[in-house]
Amino acid sequence: MKNIFTEIINPLEHLQSPLELTWALAKVLYLGNSSLMPTKQYMHIHNRALQARCSKFISVPIYKAVEKTKKEATNLTEEETRLLSKYELEGRLNGLQ
Repeated sequence: MKNIFTEIINPLEHLQSPLELTWALAKVLYLGNSSLMPTKQYMHIHNRALQARCSKFISVPIYKAVEKTKKEATNLTEEETRLLSKYELEGRLNGLQ
């Protein structure tokens, strides 16, 4: 069985870090002084960042891999189980099943 953490989840979480930092900076600029970042530009960044953050939770292949791992894996740590549960819950809330 492939390791879902080293092949899927860890790379996704690693790729998300720069997005989170950039989005946080955009929010600070906008909330601190909206003249530095006009609302139109902020909303464009906000919507794209939100889409990017949620895309990992609406992926059918990722959802199926998470379900399969939860059913078949027996040696998961508590943290790994919680992370898989988060991905599974987010997938279900986004209409995957």
